[in-house]
Amino acid sequence: MVKLTKWLVLKLYGEKDLFVRKVVTTRNFLTHYDTSLQTEAAQGIELYHLTLTLHFLLQACFLRELGFPADTWDEMLRKNTQWHQIAQVRYAYLGKERKRTEF
Repeated sequence: MVKLTKWLVLKLYGEKDLFVRKVVTTRNFLTHYDTSLQTEAAQGIELYHLTLTLHFLLQACFLRELGFPADTWDEMLRKNTQWHQIAQVRYAYLGKERKRTEF
């Protein structure tokens, strides 16, 4: 899924490897309640940001499966009000941890 929408991950999260690691760690922590993963798992606003990013990844995959070309996904996703919300969340709360990219 991430390979198909790498451009989206870069726009919304910044770093593909960090995104994948954070999703896996958070999923494992929440599923297995392994306390050793708690410090690395996303929590609070970071969990919200991760969830919104996954939401957009799924939307892009659905649009691809329906046959829409990639440039249309970008246009359709940018019209979504949550797209702008995730940009604000990333910049305001996570901007110190990762460099800001233009949306």
